[in-house]
Amino acid sequence: GGIEAIVEAMRLYPDSASIQRLGNGTLRNLTYNDVHKGRVREAGGIEAIVDGMRRHVGNAGVQEWGSAALRNLAYSDENKERVAEVGGIPVVVEGMEAHREHDGVQEWGCAVLEEL
Repeated sequence: GGIEAIVEAMRLYPDSASIQRLGNGTLRNLTYNDVHKGRVREAGGIEAIVDGMRRHVGNAGVQEWGSAALRNLAYSDENKERVAEVGGIPVVVEGMEAHREHDGVQEWGCAVLEEL
């Protein structure tokens, strides 16, 4: 399905900030639907988001949309645990520290940390 294709693209092109940003944004949009939250987790989407954020800490778009996607995913208890297990909290904090002047990174970073 579409979720699996997005996660696979993020895994296949880890050095592409554009693919990571767009993947994060699309997963964020899809995870407003509760049904998709579990599918993203099962497809390895949480790991893909965190890995992309870790690799592209200097890219504000990757950080903003990665945090936004993680926030939506964190509305599920299972996903909260998974985000923490794969190091999502320090990655979000690192992105916020790297982009102190970017309101979107700060907003979504605070939102995901509040939810976790």
